Amino acid sequence: AAIANIIKENKCLELLDLRNNNLQDAGLAHICSGLSEQISPSVGLRNLCLSNNYITSHGISYLSKALVCF
Repeated sequence: AAIANIIKENKCLELLDLRNNNLQDAGLAHICSGLSEQISPSVGLRNLCLSNNYITSHGISYLSKALVCF
């Protein structure tokens, strides 16, 4: 949830590497919440690395919804 708040308010972080963190679907849901509420889609996070986090197709659905905002 803390990372989601950082993403939401972010104006300069372009790359966030969260590989190998065991986020799972619940963690990705929080991150996607921050992405979908990002202050300005034209400024901020552009690259998000999520490999090896035990994310299922259910979690990817959160990501797809967040990316529609862009």
